[in-house]
Amino acid sequence: MTNLFTKKITMRLLIILTIFSIWGCNKSDVELNTLPAETQTGANTFGAVIRGQIWTTNGKYCKQLGGCRENPSANYFTIDTPFNARLGLSADKVMYKGLSFISRESFDFRFYRNFTGIGIYHLKQDNSWDIQYEYADKTNNKYYQLLQDRETFELNITKFDTIAKIISGKFSGTLFNQFAPTDSIKINEGRFDIKLK
Repeated sequence: MTNLFTKKITMRLLIILTIFSIWGCNKSDVELNTLPAETQTGANTFGAVIRGQIWTTNGKYCKQLGGCRENPSANYFTIDTPFNARLGLSADKVMYKGLSFISRESFDFRFYRNFTGIGIYHLKQDNSWDIQYEYADKTNNKYYQLLQDRETFELNITKFDTIAKIISGKFSGTLFNQFAPTDSIKINEGRFDIKLK
């Protein structure tokens, strides 16, 4: 009788511990270290190699008054003509340890005009487009962006389907700290495959 009682208690404790370990295991606690495959299916993936380290989306970026944004996300719409087409891509890597915030990294790609779909775009900052990367932790915020005087970034749109609502592509280049232009980040092997909203 005692042996059966001990087995029941042990089994219940194991079940309780398993439940707590599942609740405590947050995707943000795991460092993602594999780039997503280059696909064109709307798989909602985004990744790159930044300063030699693999970067992929993780968690969601939430503002106190603005809610959380999809991660990754892509928005497209036109105003009058295709030359007034607007495209926005965003991706975030939000890291927590337990319930404590560690860091947030965000990419934002913005085309304000001159987006024509599939093709290679050589980019510098102007009124047509902008690309920003932001790093924030408990003590720092750094913003990196395109330069105004020369093309330092390449964006290759490999699929753009407004019927199936898919945008896919590759990117690489250098972005510069907006407050310290000698500080830059090199981005390689960038790829995304996102459902358009």
